[in-house]
Amino acid sequence: GAWLIDATSGTLTQTGWPSLTIDSAKLRYTGPSLFVTECTLRNGAGRLTVNGEMRFDRLADFQAKFTNIPVTPLLPEDWRVRLHGNVSGNAHITAKLPGGAPRVTGDLQLSDGQIEAIPLLDQIATFPRTERFRRVVLTRGSVSFDQNAGLTNLRNLVLESEGLLRLEGNCQIAQDRIDGRFQLGVTAA
Repeated sequence: GAWLIDATSGTLTQTGWPSLTIDSAKLRYTGPSLFVTECTLRNGAGRLTVNGEMRFDRLADFQAKFTNIPVTPLLPEDWRVRLHGNVSGNAHITAKLPGGAPRVTGDLQLSDGQIEAIPLLDQIATFPRTERFRRVVLTRGSVSFDQNAGLTNLRNLVLESEGLLRLEGNCQIAQDRIDGRFQLGVTAA
């Protein structure tokens, strides 16, 4: 009364996302549910593990953990030239089925980050008359997020370039508008 599925190698593609190589996947289908007991995917040096359940007539519920996934392909087109680095963290994805919008919550950390071509940074750079603020290497980046039905809440956002600047705050993003409160500090020098 069940299907046991073992997969190795191959590629998983999704429009708007980078292709992922399947290291291994163990699935069990017992109608009307699909259980992902183990799934390991790779994108270059990045790694993604997923487990959870999809009950096709009711609910999808998955946990994902990712390590060193390049952030650039995941960003909207206009941000791909502005933010670079790798993200690690975890996410919890749920959706009512059939056809419900997914809700995604989780925590992200950015490593090897760099931010540039931001009008705010250009304005900051004019005050001390230095180019150091136009392209900033980030030594720390982290955020907790909740995305549901076109609304994204970012909490405890921290972007830091040690010895240069630090940004902290919370915001909501809806219809390409950011509404929030941030504190920005720059080095006294």
